[in-house]
Amino acid sequence: MVKLLVVVSLFVDVEKTLKLVDEVLGYYNVSKEVENVIRNGPSSGSLDEYLNAIASIEQAVKYFEKNNSQSVELENLVIILYYFICMFTYYFRVHFTKSHSITTQPIFHMNIFTSI
Repeated sequence: MVKLLVVVSLFVDVEKTLKLVDEVLGYYNVSKEVENVIRNGPSSGSLDEYLNAIASIEQAVKYFEKNNSQSVELENLVIILYYFICMFTYYFRVHFTKSHSITTQPIFHMNIFTSI
């Protein structure tokens, strides 16, 4: 009976460790997974997908700043974030320039800002 409890306890520990390893590996893959979404900009797909990509980058940056601040992955993520800022600024500049020439409902703009 005691041996069974030890085996179960070890299994639980291994399971927890595997989950943590999977989470950490996910942070190392973020830049590869979201780079194309960011480079294509919000106008090529859904704005939600674009903002979700940024949220993933933000979580990975926090992880690397806390656990491995000298990581090359952190540098890659910062470069992608810089590109995001440039693309997002351009997207809104173009969008609001078009908005001045056509009529849009105020709720449209409110929805954009509340989803951020």
